[in-house]
Amino acid sequence: MRTTTRNASTTLALTMMVVTVVLTSCSQGPVDPVQGSLDQLSEIELPDDESSAEGADEDATVAQRAAAALEVKNRLRRLEECIFDKVGPMDQTLMLSGGPEAEAHNLAATQAMIECEPNLEQVDSVIGPWTGILQAMVGDHVDFTLNKGRCTVRYVLDNSDDPAYTMAIGDRMEDQQVFIDAYEECLTPEEFANTAGGNSTLAYGDDARLDELHDRCADGDLRLCDTLYWSAPAGSDYGAFAADCGGNRPAAMYSCSLEGAVDPATGFADLESAQINDLSASCVDGDMVACDLLFFITPLDSDHNDVGFTCGGRIGIGAYSGCRTQLGDKA
Repeated sequence: MRTTTRNASTTLALTMMVVTVVLTSCSQGPVDPVQGSLDQLSEIELPDDESSAEGADEDATVAQRAAAALEVKNRLRRLEECIFDKVGPMDQTLMLSGGPEAEAHNLAATQAMIECEPNLEQVDSVIGPWTGILQAMVGDHVDFTLNKGRCTVRYVLDNSDDPAYTMAIGDRMEDQQVFIDAYEECLTPEEFANTAGGNSTLAYGDDARLDELHDRCADGDLRLCDTLYWSAPAGSDYGAFAADCGGNRPAAMYSCSLEGAVDPATGFADLESAQINDLSASCVDGDMVACDLLFFITPLDSDHNDVGFTCGGRIGIGAYSGCRTQLGDKA
């Protein structure tokens, strides 16, 4: 049976992608209450005490929504201006490019964002992308609501020794632990167990995406056994099934499909191995299963990981939620 030690790059990449999406979304802004249509304005949620009762004056309701939208827009504009004053214009191309320079730029912008908006969890332009990506990463078995996203952000801000670093880079063990603790605080006990608690109760039939990987693994697709292993919550039946390669290979260590390419000392792939170079080339050629494996099994700061993280150059850094999930087996 394989070791149950898991590659940390999923958690680490998540922190970077969330911040990248948040910061690049700032320039898009919310609905303009002057230019927006009544249909757009109707999508702005009002506090319960401001919501119109049946028969209320429609013009007054529109005016309330316009005022709410204007406040959202003004708050975002103030945040953008403050970040600009501290770090200058945000270079979206650089932020999405990966590498040390992009990390430094993201870190500076994240620090500015935290300083400019102490109650970051209350800014929907931050919480929306954050929550959406967390939902995509944890899977259908967790209902990652907006309030859970707010709770997670607030917990990281209050409990990390360096919140900007944790959110923008996140490559320290203490960064991972802060997120695990945040999940324990913000999710239900069952959701936490099925996400980061290490004692997941998930079994076949509980998650459609994992069921499909399970079936393909059982049919002998060893690469999808590896994908299932890295995707499944720790302690789940899915993970145990994948750890034994679906019964297709006894005593597999570290990988079902890349035996010998993983360094036992680190749990990561040997970046000089021919198998990893071939995997990277296959990803660039459109093999999305190869891209996911490359992302899971290589260190975050490696060129190979960048190839997997961008699905062979098909998506920007910050948009990853599974190449095969987004683009299918072949792209």
